[in-house]
Amino acid sequence: MPEDTTQEVTTEAQAAAAQEPEQAHKSLTAEEAQAALSATRKEAADYRRKLREIEAKLAEAEKAKADEAERQAKEQGRFQELYEVEKGKAAEAQAQLQRLQQDAARKDAAQAAGIPQLWERLRGETADEMAEDARQLAAFVTPPPAANGQPARAGTQPTPQAQGMKGLTPDERRAKAARTF
Repeated sequence: MPEDTTQEVTTEAQAAAAQEPEQAHKSLTAEEAQAALSATRKEAADYRRKLREIEAKLAEAEKAKADEAERQAKEQGRFQELYEVEKGKAAEAQAQLQRLQQDAARKDAAQAAGIPQLWERLRGETADEMAEDARQLAAFVTPPPAANGQPARAGTQPTPQAQGMKGLTPDERRAKAARTF
């Protein structure tokens, strides 16, 4: 029922609006028509002015939106750069930690094999590989046992530093000087 009432009201309003212009055209004088035309022109001018204002506001809003999007893009780019820098630092720190752990494992393997001074020469990725390399290097560095079964000789002592003039001690110089007279 309410739908029928709405359609009747709409139809009556449309019919009344259609009759008014016909009646207005018939009964208007030249001055009234000029006044109506002037009023219509003012109204149109107002609409055009409002349209320009709304278009200006829309342009400002679009420019503000574009500026905001550009600012966010720059900020996102800056954050991306910072992220890349921090990612690089983290990778560097991780690589350094891995090097330190591998060096510690090589030192441990060299110490266990009895060649702590040669820890830098050890090769291998795992502790077992490094231990095997340390055993091979230790076997290469230590002299083989003597064939006659006697223990290996200890190394010779280094020559002492020369003393006095021309490598002679004071007593040796006196003795040499006494022989020359």
